[in-house]
Formats: sequence, structure tokens, C-alpha cells
Amino acid sequence: MGFTLNFKPGQIVSLECGDACLHSEVIQVVEARQVCWVRPLMLVVLVSGKDSSEEYTLSDLRDGADLLWPLSLFRAAVDTEVISLLTQLQSLDSEK
Repeated sequence: MGFTLNFKPGQIVSLECGDACLHSEVIQVVEARQVCWVRPLMLVVLVSGKDSSEEYTLSDLRDGADLLWPLSLFRAAVDTEVISLLTQLQSLDSEK
């Protein structure tokens, strides 16, 4: 591949598929294999059939398994998109 993504350990990245978005923390980038070792944080799925595009379900994946996934499928997460989601994720901890 002719490009490199400069992800750093601790950075939040996103992987989108349809109405779902997996947000994960980068653990390590394996340049030689062009894969990214990530620790999933949350899965956000837009609720279909609703008028508002702001309705979604949030699943906590922090206790799940780490993933090795191709670098080219990830994008850097934007602060404004994940800060409120991370806050909601923290509030799930206080409900337990």
C-alpha cells in the first residue's frame, strides 16, 4: 500500500459499517503487516425507522477481546463525535 496512517497508541479510531460504528483505542500499529491492534470501547448503532438521526444504541465493549484489523479500514475519530459517547459510557459504570 502506498499510504500510511499515523495512528498512535491511546488514540481513538473508528470503523464504520452501515449504521454501525465501532470506536476503539489503538494499542499498537503493526506496520509490517498493515494491521492495527485495537481494544474496542463501544459500538454505536443508529436506530432505523426513526425520524431523528440522533437516536442510537450504545453498547459497552470494554470487557471484550482485542482485535487485529487492517489499518485501511480505520479512520481517526473526531473529538466532537466521541467525547459525549465516552461520557455516556462512563455513566454506564455508575449504573452498575
